[in-house]
Amino acid sequence: MSGKVERWVEVEIEEFPHIRDAIKDMVEYKFTGRRSLLNKISQYERPEKFLVELFYRYYKEGRSLRELASWIKRKYGIEVKKSALSSLFQRLKERGIHEEILSATSKVKKKIRYYYWDGEKFWSDVDYVQKYIDFKSMKLRRAVLQRYLSIQSKCVEFTGKLPHQWNEQDLINFIRYEYERFKKKLEEGDTYCKGKIEKLTETDLDNIARSNVFSTVVALRSILKYIGRTEFLESVLKTDLWKRFQSTLERLKEYLTPDEIKMVLRSSELSEKEKLVFKLHLTLGCREGWKTKGGIWNLTWDTLYLTSSESPYGYPAGDCYEGKTKGGTWWRGIYLQLFFPELPKELLQYRPDDYHGRKVLESLGFTKSSARRIYRKIEKIIGRRFNPHFTRHTHATLLVKAGVPMQLVAGKPESAFFGVGWEDLSTLYKFYVSLSAWSLQEFKNELAKVRSLLGR
Repeated sequence: MSGKVERWVEVEIEEFPHIRDAIKDMVEYKFTGRRSLLNKISQYERPEKFLVELFYRYYKEGRSLRELASWIKRKYGIEVKKSALSSLFQRLKERGIHEEILSATSKVKKKIRYYYWDGEKFWSDVDYVQKYIDFKSMKLRRAVLQRYLSIQSKCVEFTGKLPHQWNEQDLINFIRYEYERFKKKLEEGDTYCKGKIEKLTETDLDNIARSNVFSTVVALRSILKYIGRTEFLESVLKTDLWKRFQSTLERLKEYLTPDEIKMVLRSSELSEKEKLVFKLHLTLGCREGWKTKGGIWNLTWDTLYLTSSESPYGYPAGDCYEGKTKGGTWWRGIYLQLFFPELPKELLQYRPDDYHGRKVLESLGFTKSSARRIYRKIEKIIGRRFNPHFTRHTHATLLVKAGVPMQLVAGKPESAFFGVGWEDLSTLYKFYVSLSAWSLQEFKNELAKVRSLLGR
């Protein structure tokens, strides 16, 4: 690997009782009223193991005394001078155990780390994983990349194999394990549902645990796609196990039906401004943007063209920035009358005269907290679990159920007529839109509801 960045490979060290006995008095010894380095180390680790690793770093890896001092500070939080380390080596030579410790370094085993964080970026001891990290770092936010790497690392630990060695049964077993592990955490109240656990039924808990499997598969798919094993994952997604997960997730309905949307818009629980925010979010199909650039929270009036005359597209449109898509992308030309023909006029009533550079939600009087409360109210209105991201699910699901081709729903950033789309069509199709197999009559019924909602 190029560059001068220090990469510290973890090591596994055996027990060395003879060395422990030989340095016992050095651990207990105090000189001029101060504690020795080995005495301080003994609070965190066996001193003999520390010495073997210290010798390994110095003699085998060729680390300098300055680097060793930094390593000790980083690992144990102990300040030590280079002169103190030099003195320690000298004293061990005088006691005749220097060579014995050096010989013990031959038994040290390197522990390959799938990924780790050095304070500035992610690294890996596996070459192709390092290249994957470098590639994805340009496309994904750090938090998303860390989640992907964490899930992949769990699978490596679970299977005892690296991604290029995984087989179909490995992934099936891991998916089942993740489902059971998360289900147990839910039942114990040790998740984001902690405050809502009393309100959830056994079916709800089971469905939430199964939906968690989706994020697991997306993370595994990311590395497998990078190393050219996409076909292998496709075979896993055709197994009976995955079909059972998928069928349950379709019934979970992480989206609003047209009837539920009408219920929300007719409810007295929401103010007119809150309904306006919900309609705008549903139309754009964007993410929330609470913690990232872009999304509904960071939307500004400058990017909303509320009349055909002021719009460069010839129709009321919006441009929306998404910080997640391809590392940050503008989705342009979103049709603002997609679901609600009156939306541009309603927005125009609230647009301030000095709107340049101002956020839409802030000028409407919302803070992040009050904006989030809109979705908690919606949850109360429909009587089931709902979070802000389900608005994006709803946007896509309504379009697909209305017969809009998946390619158009996924869209392109430069011509995003149907809203903020997806970089990868297969992600939209397999992991995102909650669609089940309908009969022809069911499809016609749902299409009629959507068209009614569109005002047609």
